Amino acid sequence: MLFAHAPEEAQAKCSLNLVFKFERRILGTYSAALKEQAEIFELISSGDLDPSPLVTHKLPLDDFELGVSLVRKHHALKILFTPSSVASGL
Repeated sequence: MLFAHAPEEAQAKCSLNLVFKFERRILGTYSAALKEQAEIFELISSGDLDPSPLVTHKLPLDDFELGVSLVRKHHALKILFTPSSVASGL
């Protein structure tokens, strides 16, 4: 997964044989520019922006498959996964 911006002249180098041999996929995904990320960080840090309304579900990590299913069915926007009860000793 290629995530984030890079300078225009930047190039990703990898062994194509390893990509083919191990049937790997290379995906790109959008990420805000560093300036935008810094601005959002400041807004969240200062308390001027509360991102918590974006979290529609809170699930233990044990329910990861359920979370993926909810997102795929468009029943959830953002899911906050918490440690499972087994991992936390509860």
